[in-house]
Amino acid sequence: MKKLLISCISIAFLSLASGQANALVISYSSLFSASNNVNHDPTVSNIDVTPFDPSLGTLNSVSVSISGQTHVDYTACPAFAGMSPIGYVYNIFVDQQFMGAGNKYFIFESPAMFSWMSAWYDPLGYAAYETFDNAFTYNFTFNDITDQAGRADLTTTNTTGFVCSSPLTVSGYMADFIDTGAPINQILFMQNTNIVTTVFDVPFSLSTMGSLTISYDYTPSPAPAPVPEPATMLLLGSGLLGLAGFRKSLRK
Repeated sequence: MKKLLISCISIAFLSLASGQANALVISYSSLFSASNNVNHDPTVSNIDVTPFDPSLGTLNSVSVSISGQTHVDYTACPAFAGMSPIGYVYNIFVDQQFMGAGNKYFIFESPAMFSWMSAWYDPLGYAAYETFDNAFTYNFTFNDITDQAGRADLTTTNTTGFVCSSPLTVSGYMADFIDTGAPINQILFMQNTNIVTTVFDVPFSLSTMGSLTISYDYTPSPAPAPVPEPATMLLLGSGLLGLAGFRKSLRK
């Protein structure tokens, strides 16, 4: 009878328990842009970031994906030696840096850099108007493993530009993405350009547009235990009283 009573109680409470929560993913995306002109002035763009809300649960990992495209318009004008035009070689260099404001989130340990190289010569001295487009991506993840080193590996792609160098690692910790009530939550995007020629600077304009997506993988906080309804408690109590009465009758 004791085993029967315990079994009935266990079944009743198991029917009220909720199942375990599975991991969920929530993502936030923000756009950014930057432009540079013939003055080679560096540009800075602020990217708004939504930190992870700790009330949602336990953060398991943070994945960051940065993608965009850089467009360059430039004019290549041959130089003249005496009365004859001469050709020349030029390189356009672009470097990009991403870093969290206030030492939060992450920072590229070295800028991502890519470039275009070309040569121009026209016997009549005409100028050449050319364009380049380069699509780029930077992807990395922070989790318990990367937190041990304080940095994460970064994978990058460039479609057109010749990659001079790219950041192999990104410094940061998973905890840096958890909301602490800070008034500023931003990633700074800094872009610098430079042209190296054998004669003189090439007039150009450069623009970059892209998006930054942060995905939070987390385990939701367990739901509070449900409060049994009065009817359920009455049914459970009636069953227990019936078992007690049945047990008493057996003793007689």
